[in-house]
Amino acid sequence: MLYCTIITKSHMARARVLHRSLLRHNPDAELLVFMADHLPKVVDPKSSEEFTIVTLPEYADDPVVQDMSFYYEVYELCGALRPFIHEYLLTRTQADRWIYLDSDVYVNDSLAVLDRSFVKGSILLTPHSLAPLAPAYGQKEIWFLRWGVFNSGFIGIKRSQTCQDFIRWWKDRLTWYCFAEERGQFVDQMWLNFVPFYYPDHVVCWHRGANFGLWRIFSHRLRQVADGRYLVDEDPLLFCHLSGFRRERENCFCWHRPDTDADTREACLTLERAYRAELELVNGISDANSSYSFSTFASGQPITRAMRMLYYNRLRNGLRFDSSPFDMADYFYSELDASLYSRLKRRVRKNLFGLHGPFERA
Repeated sequence: MLYCTIITKSHMARARVLHRSLLRHNPDAELLVFMADHLPKVVDPKSSEEFTIVTLPEYADDPVVQDMSFYYEVYELCGALRPFIHEYLLTRTQADRWIYLDSDVYVNDSLAVLDRSFVKGSILLTPHSLAPLAPAYGQKEIWFLRWGVFNSGFIGIKRSQTCQDFIRWWKDRLTWYCFAEERGQFVDQMWLNFVPFYYPDHVVCWHRGANFGLWRIFSHRLRQVADGRYLVDEDPLLFCHLSGFRRERENCFCWHRPDTDADTREACLTLERAYRAELELVNGISDANSSYSFSTFASGQPITRAMRMLYYNRLRNGLRFDSSPFDMADYFYSELDASLYSRLKRRVRKNLFGLHGPFERA
């Protein structure tokens, strides 16, 4: 079975742990790791890693990607590039089906049951919640309204006309609309809400042990049994999704639910400690020089969020540039200064004279 993920250089260790845990329980698995930025020049991870690395120019050699890498933040770009990954696998490989997993996934059992799900459809999705939450946690369902019904950290694709149509549609939407929450979106995830209506040839994964993350902590019990395996209710834990994991912070599963039952809390902490220990074990030289490639201009000056939004808005208004935005530091810094001056002038004018100018009030 073919699996894939996307990372920046700083997440190389997570890709290694994903690969190790995947092979531990699925010896025939093959993992392709797609890069969302450029590899470091001081070392070539492609020659030393045990998985296959696909560089950004190899799978997304499209002029629009340069624009996307400027107007999207790193988290947004990783989401926006996912349809490019699926397009690459569809057009450049002979794979009949494949599964995308986020790099912060930790595999705990055989995933053969997921492979069998493709008998029923071409797009495999997993919901954040599999059942209504208890009344005490009803407000947490608002999270799912904000994040999306499905979690995009796990998606299965089977080669078909449906998958071609889905990839084309998703790529078109995410090219321009893959921003974080401040624009009423949640990167690539909210768009998956449309899949059941646009693409009936889909499958919802109802296995409780698939994609267990902090979103499941309110409705399911996780426990470790005598033989060392983990169960989610009565289903084996297939893989956990450590979304929000930080090396310096413990308890990424249960931090937002202090009343988690003792068995679940202990099982979550045990899993997290094992994951953290394995991360430390595999953290190697290729993680050095791990700064994000698209965080600065070619001159080394930082790119701010305001500059990214300025470029995006100019493009959406039909303006085109002859040069790469990464070579235009002077332009963006001067435009930002002019914009800031204009806003300050309007604010001072409003404070002095009210909403209208001194000669405009009735």
